[in-house]
Order: sequence, then C-alpha cells, then structure tokens
Amino acid sequence: AWNVLLVVSDLLSAALLGLLMFRHFSLRGMQEDVSCSYKDADRPGELCQFVRHPVFFSMAIFLKWIALTLEMMCTDIFGKSVLPAFYAVNSKDSLFFIVYLAIIIVGVYHSY
Repeated sequence: AWNVLLVVSDLLSAALLGLLMFRHFSLRGMQEDVSCSYKDADRPGELCQFVRHPVFFSMAIFLKWIALTLEMMCTDIFGKSVLPAFYAVNSKDSLFFIVYLAIIIVGVYHSY
C-alpha cells in the first residue's frame, strides 16, 4: 500500500509540473513579454502558467511533501514510533471519534 501511495503521489506531482512546463514553454513559447510576477496581474494574457494556475504548482509541492512523509515511515527512527500511532488512528473506534470531532469542529465553524 505504501508503494502504491508513493507512486501515485509522484505521478500526480510529475503530471502537474509537466502540464505547467508544457503550457509555459510550448504553447506560449519563450516570448519576452510573458511575466511570472503577480505585479503584472492586470495583463492576464501575458502571465506565465505558474501565476495563472498557482494551485497546480502548490498541489505538486504538497504531493512531494506527502511522498517525503511516506518515505520517512520506512526509516527506523520514524517508522518504529509513527507506524503504531498511524495504525491506532486508523482503527474503527478511532475513526468514529475523529468523525465525531470533525462534526464538532464543523459545528463550531458554522456557528461562528
């Protein structure tokens, strides 16, 4: 299961970054008027893909962090101490308690 999660996160990260790079370099070409600065947001047609689609870039970075945390589980230092807690949180009773806490948090957020 860990290997599948690592492969999926790496593939999604590569796909998001590849999409950004493809759009930035091949569709617009290496034009001098393409800006990668938020200061030029009033010219949306001339912005680079990293500014036009910041969520793709942040998702790729997030997926790399997820991959790092999963890879850290394979080491002795983190694996022996984190895996028992991870399995404890994934038990049936713990999941019900987490759902209960989530309902309380949503209720508090909604009342605010």
